[in-house]
Amino acid sequence: MQTHSDQPAATPSRRRSWIDKIVDFGEVMASISVVLILILVCAEVFFRLFNRSTMVADELGAYLNAAIVFLGMSYTLREGGFIRIEVIYERLSGAALRAVDILCGLISLAFAAVLGWFIWLHIGYAYSMNTRSTSILQTPEYVPQSLMLIGLVMLVLQLLVLTFRPPKRVANEFL
Repeated sequence: MQTHSDQPAATPSRRRSWIDKIVDFGEVMASISVVLILILVCAEVFFRLFNRSTMVADELGAYLNAAIVFLGMSYTLREGGFIRIEVIYERLSGAALRAVDILCGLISLAFAAVLGWFIWLHIGYAYSMNTRSTSILQTPEYVPQSLMLIGLVMLVLQLLVLTFRPPKRVANEFL
C-alpha cells in the first residue's frame, strides 16, 4: 500500500489551484469537526458525573461524523489515502497504468455524481417539506445533508483533477 511518504513532494513554487484551496478548506473543516466531537464527548462525560446530559451529543456527533467523512474525502483522495489494489498496480506501467487510472477515475466520478444527484433530490425534498430531526434541536434535515453534498462536489472536483491531469504526472499516484 502506498503511504504518504511515497507521494511526490509538492514543490513550494507550485501555484495552488482553486480546487486545491477548496480541498484544503474541506480538510480544515473535517479537522475542526474531529475536535468538536472530542469536546462534545468530554462535555457529555463531565455532565454525566453530575447525572446530567447535554441531550444533543448523539445528534451533533452524528452530524459531525458525516462532516468528517464527506468533507475529508477529497483531501484523502488527493493525498493518496484511499485503498487500492496494489497487486494490480504493481504489475502495470506506462499506458496500461494510465488507462486503469482513467477508468478508475471515470467510475468514481460516475458513482460520486449519481450519489450527489440523489442527495440533491433528498435535500430538495427535506427543504420543501421542512423535515426536522426528532430531537430537542429540531434540526432542519437539509442542513446536515447539505454538508454531504458539499463534500461530494469537492470529491468530484478532485477526481476531475486526478483523472484528467497530464500523463507525465500520473505514474502510480491515483486511487
